[in-house]
Amino acid sequence: MPKKKPIDKRLKNLFEDVKPEQTPAELKPAVSKRASEEKPYQPVESKPAAKPRPAVDLVRPVSQSESALSLAFQAGQNSWATLQVVDEVEPRAWSQDEQLLVKQVADQLSLALENARLFQETQSRAEELSVLNEMGRELSTKLEISAIAEVVYRYTSRLMDTSNFYVATYDEKNQEKSYPLVFEEGRRIHLDPSKLGDGGFSDYIIRNKKIVFAPNDVLGHMKLLGIEFRALSDDDTPSESWLGVPLLIGERVLGLISVQSVQRPNLYDAHDRDILATIASQAAIAIENARLFQEARRRAQETAALAEVGREISTTLDLETVLAKIAA
Repeated sequence: MPKKKPIDKRLKNLFEDVKPEQTPAELKPAVSKRASEEKPYQPVESKPAAKPRPAVDLVRPVSQSESALSLAFQAGQNSWATLQVVDEVEPRAWSQDEQLLVKQVADQLSLALENARLFQETQSRAEELSVLNEMGRELSTKLEISAIAEVVYRYTSRLMDTSNFYVATYDEKNQEKSYPLVFEEGRRIHLDPSKLGDGGFSDYIIRNKKIVFAPNDVLGHMKLLGIEFRALSDDDTPSESWLGVPLLIGERVLGLISVQSVQRPNLYDAHDRDILATIASQAAIAIENARLFQEARRRAQETAALAEVGREISTTLDLETVLAKIAA
């Protein structure tokens, strides 16, 4: 076994390089390399405090780009709006926090406007449904075509502009159009029946059983459909906006309803087209019921007349008297 060195020599070698610790008084501050490389401290220029806003008549115009923060946001389904925040005191740079705050406000404003739009739209639809239901109840009590046209005009006027409005009925057997109700520039006028021809929107609707919707450029729309302009009355001013829907029972056309404007293009939109189509469907049912009632009444009168003739001629055997009563 190798002989171990004495313990004192081993300890001496262990602490040979250890130096005695300096007292706090002897410590010297060490110079950091990082501190020596840092630039001398330079005071940061502080912006002057915002001055109180002067009176309105002393405010000078400021640059839009320097003092305004604008943000576009969606205000509806197909519309946009802009939220603008302006510092009228002095030009400024908008911080990230301020921009984020404006964006959050714009998001909340967009949501509020959308909710308001949906509420107004729902309320409008409820009012329209109420008007249509009320019209349907009143139409069910009418058995005269003229009275039906009056009801249709009155309720249609609550839903859209009817300054220029007419209801036309169509007699398929005689190929003839009749006009139980016509309004021109808010005045009621009378139109004589007319034969079905090849011109005008009304003839096109009756022949093709289709809706015609020309919100603008009416003459161009007529040219596209191969239709010649035909004025209903003495006023031959062409319309700026035209809408007409057929009165249909199955595949049979009973006539049409039309609204138009000679002053304003785009007065009617797709929603007005759908509303007028709904009105026309109810009016067609009422007109068909009126026709069936009038036909049944006519046949009842014929049957009653035949029965009366039978009673009259059975009371006499004189030929001349019988012939006279039959003729009567």
